[in-house]
Amino acid sequence: MAERSLAFALIVIVISSMIVPLLSLPLVLSQSALSPDSYEPDNSIEQAKEALLGDVQNRTIYPAGDVDYVYFYVEQWSFVIIETAPVEGYDGGDTILILEDSHGYLIKSDDDSGTGRFSKITVFLPRGKYYIQVRGRGTFAYQLYIYGVPKSPEVVYSVDDPKNDDHGPGSYVYPIDSENFPKGAFDMTKFEVYYAQDFIGFKVTFQTLGPNIYNLSYGFSLQNVYIVIDAREGEGDTSLGDGPRVSLAEEDAWDILIRVNGNSCDVTFYESPYAEVTAAVWSEGSSINVALKVKDIPEDYMKSFPSWKYQVLVGGYDPNEESLWRDVDVYPGFWVFGGADPSAHSAGVAPKVIDMLAPPWASQELELSSYNVSKGEYATIYCVGPSRSPPAVHGLIMEKSGLTVNLSWDGYYWAEKYFVDVYLPDNSKFISKETKESSISIDLAPGADYRISVRAYSNGYYSSPSEVNVSVPLNEAPSVKVSPSSTGATIEIMFPKYPTVGSYEYKVATDKELKNVVSSGTSKSEKITISGLSPESTYYVAARIISKYGYSSPWNITEFSTGALVLSKPKPVIQEKSYTYIAVKWDLVKYADEYEVIAVDSSGKKVFDATTKQTSVVITGLAPGEVYIIQVRAMNSTYNYTSDFGAVQGMTEYLESPEIAFIEYPERGRAYIAWTNVKGADAYEIQIARDKAFTTIVYDNFTSIAELNITLSSGTYYVRVRAYSSAESVYSAWSKAAEINIPRASIIEIIRANIIYIGAGAGGVVALFIVLRILKKRRAKALKEKALRQMRRK
Repeated sequence: MAERSLAFALIVIVISSMIVPLLSLPLVLSQSALSPDSYEPDNSIEQAKEALLGDVQNRTIYPAGDVDYVYFYVEQWSFVIIETAPVEGYDGGDTILILEDSHGYLIKSDDDSGTGRFSKITVFLPRGKYYIQVRGRGTFAYQLYIYGVPKSPEVVYSVDDPKNDDHGPGSYVYPIDSENFPKGAFDMTKFEVYYAQDFIGFKVTFQTLGPNIYNLSYGFSLQNVYIVIDAREGEGDTSLGDGPRVSLAEEDAWDILIRVNGNSCDVTFYESPYAEVTAAVWSEGSSINVALKVKDIPEDYMKSFPSWKYQVLVGGYDPNEESLWRDVDVYPGFWVFGGADPSAHSAGVAPKVIDMLAPPWASQELELSSYNVSKGEYATIYCVGPSRSPPAVHGLIMEKSGLTVNLSWDGYYWAEKYFVDVYLPDNSKFISKETKESSISIDLAPGADYRISVRAYSNGYYSSPSEVNVSVPLNEAPSVKVSPSSTGATIEIMFPKYPTVGSYEYKVATDKELKNVVSSGTSKSEKITISGLSPESTYYVAARIISKYGYSSPWNITEFSTGALVLSKPKPVIQEKSYTYIAVKWDLVKYADEYEVIAVDSSGKKVFDATTKQTSVVITGLAPGEVYIIQVRAMNSTYNYTSDFGAVQGMTEYLESPEIAFIEYPERGRAYIAWTNVKGADAYEIQIARDKAFTTIVYDNFTSIAELNITLSSGTYYVRVRAYSSAESVYSAWSKAAEINIPRASIIEIIRANIIYIGAGAGGVVALFIVLRILKKRRAKALKEKALRQMRRK
């Protein structure tokens, strides 16, 4: 609109610059010189005098009450300025300017938009004849100026129609008189809508208009054209009468119907069907043009002007037919179209439309073939327009049975298929389906409110969705399976894994009314483990499903009982023992929180009785060489349950192992070994070997005393000792092995062995040998005394 206003302003400036010099032509009149002008009489439409565009007429309003009528022609869309102005040198005058169409209907008027109290009208005008009224107050002289600039108005909507589709539903042919009905005379190729301030224009272009065989006033004879406009949603009429034999779809009901032929033009508004409306009609080249005054169109219609929907129907004009539409027969004739479906023609439903506008999703041929012979119904057609999409499906009906929803709707003849989308409350898509039928069944999941959308599809276009809502609650309780143990239970909630399931809620109580709940919660898993129950007790578990969308199922309450607490019998084993203690261990027993341990000697006397929370115990203070039976049982102090005793038999060591006290080397090749005396032993076995594993034994013998003096060759040896009781024929365990190192002969020994060869000068060496010998004997004596003291303490 801003660009349009700027264009008008520029035109006004240009024209005004041309008017001003013309209006300054010298004409000096005085009040006493006033008289009727030379155009009189011109006081009515019938007496109106012609003015050419560009004329300047010098006129008077005289006598008082005088009215001047002028007419002029516009040959094409033009921007026109009509203005009254004062005569130079005379300041008086007050005009009212009125512009009327060829029928005398008002187009526009003005009082004081010109100079002083004079008038000025600027207007876009279509081709036609127009009248000007000039009225005044008092008597005065004035100048009348009319100027026009050819200019096409703004095109607000334009649509091309395919060429050579002037065959109706696809089978129609022209009358055989090709001279009067040339090919292309009914082939619409373009439709345009113009906005021109005070007018709305429509232009229908054909390949050719053909001859004006009836010499009609608008310059064409062959065509009968209906321009259909859906100007407001939700109201209008779908009937177009019996002329074209088609009906509009309900969503495209007409609000403005323009019926034009070469001899007449009828404009009907649905809102005011009896309003008198005149339209400008003319032919130009191969086009038929119609223009309506904006002021004639209901204001409510103009509010939605940018989104008007249109249809143009083209047929033959026949002045001898009551409907003025030329007939279409099964076979063509000189004045009759041919190619009609015989059954449709017989039923009176064969369309008389030769060409029309068709939306991209419903072809002309498909639309004009949509009649119903058996029901006697005309074909249903649709409008085109800015952003026009296929209409939403009608008559959508939903029936629910359990989890199944059955949908049905009124099918469209043009729809290739239908898309059905089901949405969850969070607008995520639950399922999508497509069908070529006008019904479908869909299985839903319980626990949600659904929005179901149905869209028609054709040739790449989708209709607006038609929607229904349906709620599917969780009416069924889940099944529950309980696997109890003595102090707990595994609860399995069984329900189909619908995508609507959010969680599982449970309660465990000691009463059926669920007042004394001992465990409760929600779980994402259908398997729930409960612990801390009492053995041999009755419980009630309630379970239900919670959906993601706010629904919950009924509770399923199931009774179950825990079993007796069964404690496994421990299996003790001897871990370690000596001659005074035995260490016992066993595996952990399920449900046990402590263990009782009893030890009984060979006489049946209980020598140990204690409880522990550990799985091992060391029993001390035992007699050497004694056989003991050790019993262990598991206990549950919470519920006062005990298991059977598990037992193991063990014997303490009879003799204590001796310990090697020391080893000394009194002289070359000899070793002195002493060990601790063992109570109850009357002999000791001693072994000497070359290796720690005692595989190469060089000495193995018994002795009754706790020492051994032995001669060995040089080298490294290992010695071990064990005690022996001949009365019980029992050995102790071997002592820890000790290492013996027999050195090679020392330098002193070598010297001593060869002393006869040393002269008197060797006296110092002999003295040194004597000193070393004395020190070695003293050290050996001290070690021996220490060992004897240790043996006495034992």
